[in-house]
Amino acid sequence: MKKTILLLVLLVSLATVNAKCTWASVSIKQMGSKNYYLWFLRGDVFKDTCVKYDYNLIDLSNGKESPYLMKQGTEPYVYFRSKGKYRFNLKLTNKCTGCDTIIYSDVLTYDYFTQCQFSYQLGSTYDPKCKDSIAGQMTKSVPKTDYCWTYMMKLYLGDAKLNNILDSQWVHGTDSAIWEWTSRNQNCIVYSKLDSLDAARFINYKFTKPGRYVLVSYWMNWCFNIDTIMLRRLTIDPCVTLGTSEIKKPEPKLIGIYDMLGRPVKHIRKEEIMILLYDDGSTKKIFQE
Repeated sequence: MKKTILLLVLLVSLATVNAKCTWASVSIKQMGSKNYYLWFLRGDVFKDTCVKYDYNLIDLSNGKESPYLMKQGTEPYVYFRSKGKYRFNLKLTNKCTGCDTIIYSDVLTYDYFTQCQFSYQLGSTYDPKCKDSIAGQMTKSVPKTDYCWTYMMKLYLGDAKLNNILDSQWVHGTDSAIWEWTSRNQNCIVYSKLDSLDAARFINYKFTKPGRYVLVSYWMNWCFNIDTIMLRRLTIDPCVTLGTSEIKKPEPKLIGIYDMLGRPVKHIRKEEIMILLYDDGSTKKIFQE
């Protein structure tokens, strides 16, 4: 009877320990731009003082650890020197419970990612001095298996937080910080297009508000389950009015005063209808008592 009780206690203890060995909150988000890759390690376990973590990058062609992985907390990154297949391994150990696990993410790098480019130009639809629109395009996929590729573009309008950071941070800050902002602010998307054909590679958009914008271009190859992105930061001048796609027009200048017979006069005369002519071609009738 004692043996049965001891065995039951032991099973309950193991179940309790295993219940604490949960890594469900852990996620690895992978971002690639050409041959530059960055991982975001997220989850409640990284706030747990009992949990220790480490990671490495293995070249699967020879099984050796890559010396190029830069370890910087929960956002490691690497620039691949050659194409191939690699595995990013995250090892987690809970020293309080004795639990551990390894979570991995595979990476396929290809030379043709270096040919992914996005070119654009800001234009004017009304005033040449006011850049109120954008026209741009992504390069088409290089491999012959074009059916494997999907293209996507998303344009984000900056919120108060993004618009209030210092100009130096906006211009010279890391792409990872901007990428993190976009991932948390999907409600800020003002333009989005996804297509396996050419349609999604082009953008022609007229801005509706001034401020900072983030344009994200995606190249996705579903045959190999790989992708890469490119970020562009845009600052749109206040000449674009708030809440409308119209441009603030300069106030027209008065260039002539005429009487009802169309004769020019030098001054506005009282108790007589006068016609005012402005430099934009508009007219206005006035009557001064």
